[in-house]
Amino acid sequence: MELLTPGSYSPEIMTITLKSSDGQQFQIDIKSAKRSTYIADLIEEHKGETEFLIPEVEAKILKKIVEYLIHYKETEPKDIKRPLKDSKIEKILDKWDYTYITSFALADCVDLLNAATFMDIQPLLRLMCARIAALMIELPLDEVKTTFGIECDMTEEEKERFRKYVI
Repeated sequence: MELLTPGSYSPEIMTITLKSSDGQQFQIDIKSAKRSTYIADLIEEHKGETEFLIPEVEAKILKKIVEYLIHYKETEPKDIKRPLKDSKIEKILDKWDYTYITSFALADCVDLLNAATFMDIQPLLRLMCARIAALMIELPLDEVKTTFGIECDMTEEEKERFRKYVI
């Protein structure tokens, strides 16, 4: 790991390197990187270092996170109203956010959601939750269970008690 004078980053070193769990490296400017509370804390704790391992995040997801952080370097992401009332999220998101989240397969959405949680990027976490919620709104219950791997572990007796309670 390259070290600078303890205490601060020199004006020449305005970028850092994030290293994914599978070893790929991504350059990002410090201002963009600090939109992640996790990275901001790493920078503060390890003053002068320029390379940081992100152990819970694979390269294909870290690449997309870096893209998001750089996009929102100077602006705040649009707040997403909750609870989501409609599956047509293109109505509530700006064009960039909509294009960004619809470019992922469902498995990548879940990985990105987990990474946003780990890296403490709240706007990205809310964006990914909105994407998954929109999918859940538009699918019938059986498809939601299949798509998200939800299994019912209730016994027949418990299911019957639940049906009686609900009705």
